[in-house]
Amino acid sequence: MSPDFLFFYSFCSVFYQKSPSMANQLTIDIFRKG
Repeated sequence: MSPDFLFFYSFCSVFYQKSPSMANQLTIDIFRKG
């Protein structure tokens, strides 16, 4: 795991707690592209 991924993961965790549905969609989009 790269540092970028860990940063991204922690960012998603915080974002997910604030707005689950939006963060979920964002994460799906990013993993589809990647």
